[in-house]
Amino acid sequence: MPYCGKCGMQYDGSVCKLCGGAGLRPVEDDEPRGRRSSRPAPIASGENLAIPAMCYVLGPLTAMLFLVWPPHNQSKAVRFNALQSIFFFLGYVLILFMAGLFLPPGPREVAARAIQLTGMVCWLYVMWRTFRGDKVIIPLIGPMADKNS
Repeated sequence: MPYCGKCGMQYDGSVCKLCGGAGLRPVEDDEPRGRRSSRPAPIASGENLAIPAMCYVLGPLTAMLFLVWPPHNQSKAVRFNALQSIFFFLGYVLILFMAGLFLPPGPREVAARAIQLTGMVCWLYVMWRTFRGDKVIIPLIGPMADKNS
C-alpha cells in the first residue's frame, strides 16, 4: 500500500482519506509507519524523569532541596527545573502582591482568585509535562533558568 506524502499515513486509492493528500512517497523499511509524534525528545535518556518534576511539588522548598542534594544537583535537567520552579513561584508571589497593593478592594479579590487559578493551572501543566519527560520553558523565566543552570 502507498503512503501519503503529506501526513505519512498508509492508504489505498488515489487520495488520502485523512488529509486529502495525493502525493505518494516510496516505502522505506527503516521509516516508522503512521503519524509522527510531535512530542519533543525526553530530557535525557536513562535519567529518572520524576526527579525534575518533583522540583515543582512544594515550590521553592523542593527546588532548593534538589539544588543542594548531591546526587541530583549534578543533573542539568534537575538544576534547570529547580531554578525555573523558584523563579516561577517568586514571580507568582510578586504578581499576587502587586495586584493586592494597587487594586481597590472589590476587584482585588477577583484578580487574586484569577491569578491563583492561573498560577495553579500553569504549575500543574509544567509539573505534568516535566514528569512526562518534556522540557518546558516558561516565557521570561525559562531562559534565565536555562542560563543559570
